Amino acid sequence: MSLIIEPDRLTEDQRKRMLEELQAVLAKRHLRYFVEFAWNWIEPREYRHNWHIDAICEHLEAVTRGEIKRLLINIPPRCGKSLIFAVFWPVWTWLQDTIYGEDGEQIPTCGPGTRFLYASYSARLSFRDSLRCRTIIKHPIFRRHYPELKVNRAQDTKIRFDIEGGGYRVATSVGGVATGEGGDIIGVDDPHNVKKAESETVREDTVRWFSEVLPTRFNDPKRGAIAVIMQRVHERDVSGYILEKDLGYVHLCLPMRYEPDHPFLCKADIRTKPGELLWPDHMGEEEVARIEKPLGSYQAAGQLQQRPAPRAGGMFERHWFQIVSPDMLPARRSMVRSWDIAGTVTAYDPDWTVGVLMSRCANGYYWIEDVVRFRGTEHEVDRQMRACALLDGKRTTITVPQDPGSAGKHHANHMIRNLAGFNVKAIRPTGDKETRAKAFAAQAEAGNVRLVRGPWNNAFLDELCTFPNGRWDDQVDAASDAFNELAGSVGAVGSKPMIW
Repeated sequence: MSLIIEPDRLTEDQRKRMLEELQAVLAKRHLRYFVEFAWNWIEPREYRHNWHIDAICEHLEAVTRGEIKRLLINIPPRCGKSLIFAVFWPVWTWLQDTIYGEDGEQIPTCGPGTRFLYASYSARLSFRDSLRCRTIIKHPIFRRHYPELKVNRAQDTKIRFDIEGGGYRVATSVGGVATGEGGDIIGVDDPHNVKKAESETVREDTVRWFSEVLPTRFNDPKRGAIAVIMQRVHERDVSGYILEKDLGYVHLCLPMRYEPDHPFLCKADIRTKPGELLWPDHMGEEEVARIEKPLGSYQAAGQLQQRPAPRAGGMFERHWFQIVSPDMLPARRSMVRSWDIAGTVTAYDPDWTVGVLMSRCANGYYWIEDVVRFRGTEHEVDRQMRACALLDGKRTTITVPQDPGSAGKHHANHMIRNLAGFNVKAIRPTGDKETRAKAFAAQAEAGNVRLVRGPWNNAFLDELCTFPNGRWDDQVDAASDAFNELAGSVGAVGSKPMIW
């Protein structure tokens, strides 16, 4: 005799209970479903699923099963990383059945006996996530479906709580691992304080803690696992150390905007369109733009795009440039406005058109007086170039780029006609961008380049100091052309002038 349940005869409460039971079964099998099942027990905002959650969960599940021993995840802030990594994952791991390896030994990273050691740059954040963990286990819905998992009353604090199956979760901060505390899985969630990442001393101390202290905290060094999840804050942060030393970490990199040529592009990233957002249902264009603007190009490259370049130590360094008042400009000086014209037109994130006004005085100092940077149609570019020419005056030389081929010559001729009445040169760049920028960088390093104070200063310096690893180089190209024209060293750096 079989029992057949007819859905139409179920009460609303029965339907809800059946759905909850199905969700509980799926949640125990897959971390992705557990995140969704338990989300609103600790988080008031609505759960919105996205493919990146699947990717993170699949990698964490592999750590639980002992398939991945070293995992690095780079992801922007506000994408649910701490909740998934430091709250849901340990509880889900404790719900799993104990797994035994081929040698018959128990895999310590799976089952109720798993011991977690979690660290963040802030003890307050570590304690917060520890409390959230306990909240899930003590939630009435959790108790109803998973009564076998309980917190040991003898050890139940925000710093450490034990599971009756032998597992535990210890919360600490970077540099604060107490003597004697260890774990089977060591979780590192944002080891760097963004506000202090520029401090070499603080940053290096964090890297030293990660490289020298954490590896000694395993309960079983042979079978233990380390998982790191963080936003990039500097080229020499913990992620940079892991990648530079090639320590065998599986790397899941999820930038805010998709870049087909991202240096850490991973197979798990299902996006195909340049500029496509990571989680548009949660953080759309308006929200992301609101974050990008105050960050600036340097910080956005690291925290959002996960590809930081050194603010100091590249071809240009920030401290080389003195910012001065406009009234310090000498009266007698040679002036050049060099243009770099946007060559790529896309729906998202098109190239910039840039015009750099630079001058040179008799004592050999170079002054960057103004930078115009905008995106626009060909007509808008023509209008802006003409407006700048009128403001700069006829004593200012104007250089425009001429790309190879007949199309490049035609475009250069068009710009020159638009600037009729002014001294205009078309320049054909023949060397690579770095070579053309070297002479400019040398004078900047010698302290011979000054910036006139203006709203464009920060964006200009951000781009220079991430060059050649940054996303943009339009301002660098225009500044290099202006410098080479003023210095009379165009031929030496691989560009051929055409005088009209």
